[in-house]
Amino acid sequence: MATVLLTVPHAACPRVMSDPLHSCDTAAPRAAQELYAALERVGISAQLLVADVPRKYSDMNRYESRGSEWRTKVEAAMSGHGKRPKLLLDVHSFPARSAESPDDVFYGKAMVVMILEKFTTELGKKIIIGGGKEVIQYSRNFPWQAEMVKYVEKTARMPIGMTYGSLANDLMVRAEQSGIPSALLEFSEDLNRQNMKQICDALAKFVSESVAGER
Repeated sequence: MATVLLTVPHAACPRVMSDPLHSCDTAAPRAAQELYAALERVGISAQLLVADVPRKYSDMNRYESRGSEWRTKVEAAMSGHGKRPKLLLDVHSFPARSAESPDDVFYGKAMVVMILEKFTTELGKKIIIGGGKEVIQYSRNFPWQAEMVKYVEKTARMPIGMTYGSLANDLMVRAEQSGIPSALLEFSEDLNRQNMKQICDALAKFVSESVAGER
Protein backbone atom coordinates (compact mmCIF):
# COMPACT_ATOMS: atom_id res chain seq x y z
CA MET A 1 0.00 0.00 0.00
CA ALA A 2 1.17 3.52 -0.80
CA THR A 3 2.77 5.62 1.91
CA VAL A 4 1.32 8.90 0.61
CA LEU A 5 -2.15 9.33 -0.86
CA LEU A 6 -2.50 12.20 -3.35
CA THR A 7 -6.01 13.38 -4.22
CA VAL A 8 -7.13 15.89 -6.86
CA PRO A 9 -10.88 16.46 -6.37
CA HIS A 10 -11.30 19.46 -8.70
CA ALA A 11 -9.29 18.28 -11.70
CA ALA A 12 -12.15 17.95 -14.20
CA CYS A 13 -13.16 21.09 -16.08
CA PRO A 14 -16.67 21.45 -17.54
CA ARG A 15 -17.02 21.79 -21.29
CA VAL A 16 -18.38 25.28 -20.77
CA MET A 17 -16.53 27.30 -18.16
CA SER A 18 -19.60 28.91 -16.61
CA ASP A 19 -17.76 30.23 -13.57
CA PRO A 20 -15.57 33.10 -14.80
CA LEU A 21 -13.36 32.84 -11.71
CA HIS A 22 -12.79 29.18 -10.95
CA SER A 23 -14.67 26.29 -12.53
CA CYS A 24 -11.84 23.84 -11.88
CA ASP A 25 -8.27 23.65 -10.59
CA THR A 26 -6.44 23.96 -13.88
CA ALA A 27 -2.92 23.47 -12.46
CA ALA A 28 -3.75 20.81 -9.87
CA PRO A 29 -3.43 17.71 -12.12
CA ARG A 30 -0.02 18.88 -13.32
CA ALA A 31 1.09 19.68 -9.77
CA ALA A 32 -0.08 16.29 -8.50
CA GLN A 33 1.75 14.44 -11.27
CA GLU A 34 4.89 16.43 -10.52
CA LEU A 35 4.60 15.70 -6.81
CA TYR A 36 3.98 12.01 -7.49
CA ALA A 37 7.16 11.83 -9.58
CA ALA A 38 9.13 13.76 -6.95
CA LEU A 39 8.03 11.36 -4.21
CA GLU A 40 9.08 8.39 -6.32
CA ARG A 41 12.50 9.97 -6.86
CA VAL A 42 13.11 10.06 -3.10
CA GLY A 43 11.85 6.54 -2.57
CA ILE A 44 8.36 7.27 -1.23
CA SER A 45 5.51 5.21 -2.66
CA ALA A 46 2.43 7.21 -3.58
CA GLN A 47 -1.04 6.64 -4.95
CA LEU A 48 -2.60 9.35 -7.12
CA LEU A 49 -6.39 9.62 -7.42
CA VAL A 50 -7.70 12.25 -9.84
CA ALA A 51 -11.44 12.97 -9.95
CA ASP A 52 -13.12 13.07 -13.36
CA VAL A 53 -16.39 14.78 -12.40
CA PRO A 54 -16.56 18.60 -12.67
CA ARG A 55 -17.29 20.28 -9.35
CA LYS A 56 -20.35 22.06 -10.83
CA TYR A 57 -22.05 18.65 -10.97
CA SER A 58 -20.62 17.13 -7.80
CA ASP A 59 -17.86 18.54 -5.61
CA MET A 60 -15.61 15.61 -4.73
CA ASN A 61 -14.29 17.51 -1.72
CA ARG A 62 -17.67 17.82 -0.03
CA TYR A 63 -19.66 15.56 2.28
CA GLU A 64 -22.39 15.13 -0.33
CA SER A 65 -20.01 13.28 -2.66
CA ARG A 66 -19.42 10.44 -0.19
CA GLY A 67 -20.52 7.20 -1.78
CA SER A 68 -19.67 8.33 -5.33
CA GLU A 69 -17.42 6.13 -7.44
CA TRP A 70 -14.37 8.33 -6.96
CA ARG A 71 -14.89 8.86 -3.23
CA THR A 72 -15.30 5.10 -2.83
CA LYS A 73 -11.86 4.68 -4.38
CA VAL A 74 -10.48 7.27 -1.96
CA GLU A 75 -12.04 5.48 1.00
CA ALA A 76 -10.50 2.18 -0.14
CA ALA A 77 -7.10 3.85 -0.45
CA MET A 78 -7.44 5.36 3.03
CA SER A 79 -8.25 1.99 4.54
CA GLY A 80 -5.26 0.46 2.83
CA HIS A 81 -6.59 -3.03 3.47
CA GLY A 82 -5.29 -2.77 7.01
CA LYS A 83 -2.25 -0.63 6.23
CA ARG A 84 -3.29 2.99 5.99
CA PRO A 85 -1.27 5.65 4.18
CA LYS A 86 0.93 7.72 6.46
CA LEU A 87 -0.15 10.97 4.84
CA LEU A 88 -2.88 12.52 2.68
CA LEU A 89 -1.97 15.47 0.48
CA ASP A 90 -5.02 16.99 -1.19
CA VAL A 91 -3.88 18.93 -4.28
CA HIS A 92 -5.63 22.06 -5.55
CA SER A 93 -4.72 25.23 -7.44
CA PHE A 94 -5.80 28.85 -7.35
CA PRO A 95 -5.82 31.61 -9.99
CA ALA A 96 -3.38 34.31 -8.93
CA ARG A 97 -5.81 36.99 -10.17
CA SER A 98 -8.22 35.97 -7.40
CA ALA A 99 -5.82 37.30 -4.74
CA GLU A 100 -5.64 41.01 -5.41
CA SER A 101 -5.12 42.33 -1.88
CA PRO A 102 -1.87 42.15 0.14
CA ASP A 103 -4.10 41.17 3.07
CA ASP A 104 -5.10 37.96 1.26
CA VAL A 105 -2.99 34.98 2.38
CA PHE A 106 -2.86 33.84 -1.26
CA TYR A 107 -1.48 37.18 -2.47
CA GLY A 108 1.91 36.74 -4.11
CA LYS A 109 2.23 33.13 -2.95
CA ALA A 110 3.55 30.25 -5.03
CA MET A 111 1.69 27.77 -2.82
CA VAL A 112 -0.51 27.87 0.27
CA VAL A 113 -0.83 25.02 2.77
CA MET A 114 -4.24 24.67 4.44
CA ILE A 115 -5.12 22.83 7.64
CA LEU A 116 -8.56 22.14 9.09
CA GLU A 117 -10.39 24.99 10.79
CA LYS A 118 -11.08 22.97 13.96
CA PHE A 119 -7.38 22.95 14.76
CA THR A 120 -7.15 26.76 14.68
CA THR A 121 -9.76 27.60 17.30
CA GLU A 122 -7.14 28.25 19.96
CA LEU A 123 -5.44 30.87 17.83
CA GLY A 124 -8.48 32.35 16.09
CA LYS A 125 -9.38 32.43 12.43
CA LYS A 126 -7.03 35.16 11.25
CA ILE A 127 -3.76 33.36 11.85
CA ILE A 128 -1.72 33.07 8.70
CA ILE A 129 1.88 32.24 7.98
CA GLY A 130 4.09 33.42 5.17
CA GLY A 131 7.49 35.00 4.99
CA GLY A 132 8.27 33.76 8.49
CA LYS A 133 5.20 35.18 10.28
CA GLU A 134 3.80 33.48 13.38
CA VAL A 135 5.94 30.39 12.96
CA ILE A 136 6.14 29.74 16.70
CA GLN A 137 2.35 29.70 17.15
CA TYR A 138 1.84 27.42 14.20
CA SER A 139 4.65 25.12 15.25
CA ARG A 140 2.94 24.54 18.59
CA ASN A 141 -0.39 23.54 17.06
CA PHE A 142 0.53 22.03 13.70
CA PRO A 143 4.19 21.03 14.03
CA TRP A 144 4.85 19.17 10.80
CA GLN A 145 2.68 21.41 8.61
CA ALA A 146 4.43 24.53 9.86
CA GLU A 147 7.83 22.95 9.43
CA MET A 148 6.85 21.94 5.91
CA VAL A 149 5.96 25.53 5.04
CA LYS A 150 9.27 26.81 6.38
CA TYR A 151 11.27 24.04 4.70
CA VAL A 152 9.67 24.42 1.27
CA GLU A 153 9.92 28.20 1.35
CA LYS A 154 13.61 28.03 2.21
CA THR A 155 14.47 25.18 -0.15
CA ALA A 156 12.46 26.24 -3.20
CA ARG A 157 13.12 29.95 -2.53
CA MET A 158 9.54 30.91 -3.24
CA PRO A 159 6.86 32.46 -0.99
CA ILE A 160 4.70 29.81 0.69
CA GLY A 161 1.65 30.59 2.83
CA MET A 162 -0.33 28.72 5.47
CA THR A 163 -3.89 29.21 6.63
CA TYR A 164 -6.96 27.32 7.81
CA GLY A 165 -9.54 25.58 5.66
CA SER A 166 -13.15 25.01 6.70
CA LEU A 167 -14.59 21.67 7.73
CA ALA A 168 -16.28 21.60 4.33
CA ASN A 169 -12.97 20.16 3.07
CA ASP A 170 -14.29 16.64 3.44
CA LEU A 171 -11.23 14.75 2.20
CA MET A 172 -9.16 16.15 5.05
CA VAL A 173 -12.03 15.51 7.46
CA ARG A 174 -12.17 11.84 6.44
CA ALA A 175 -8.39 11.54 6.66
CA GLU A 176 -8.36 12.93 10.19
CA GLN A 177 -11.25 10.65 11.16
CA SER A 178 -9.19 7.73 9.83
CA GLY A 179 -6.10 8.76 11.77
CA ILE A 180 -4.20 9.93 8.70
CA PRO A 181 -2.33 13.27 8.92
CA SER A 182 -3.35 15.59 6.11
CA ALA A 183 -2.76 18.90 4.41
CA LEU A 184 -4.37 20.69 1.49
CA LEU A 185 -1.90 22.13 -1.03
CA GLU A 186 -3.00 25.10 -3.13
CA PHE A 187 -0.60 25.74 -6.04
CA SER A 188 -0.63 29.04 -7.91
CA GLU A 189 -1.85 28.61 -11.47
CA ASP A 190 0.80 31.12 -12.56
CA LEU A 191 3.66 28.77 -11.67
CA ASN A 192 5.84 27.73 -14.58
CA ARG A 193 7.01 24.13 -14.91
CA GLN A 194 10.42 24.73 -13.33
CA ASN A 195 9.05 26.54 -10.28
CA MET A 196 6.41 23.87 -9.74
CA LYS A 197 9.08 21.18 -9.94
CA GLN A 198 11.20 23.02 -7.36
CA ILE A 199 8.29 23.18 -4.94
CA CYS A 200 7.36 19.52 -5.47
CA ASP A 201 10.96 18.39 -5.05
CA ALA A 202 11.14 20.30 -1.76
CA LEU A 203 7.82 18.84 -0.60
CA ALA A 204 8.94 15.32 -1.43
CA LYS A 205 12.24 15.71 0.37
CA PHE A 206 10.49 17.06 3.45
CA VAL A 207 7.99 14.19 3.43
CA SER A 208 10.74 11.60 3.05
CA GLU A 209 12.72 13.02 5.97
CA SER A 210 10.02 14.15 8.35
CA VAL A 211 6.56 12.66 7.88
CA ALA A 212 6.42 9.46 5.88
CA GLY A 213 9.99 8.30 5.53
CA GLU A 214 10.51 4.68 4.55
CA ARG A 215 14.28 4.64 4.83
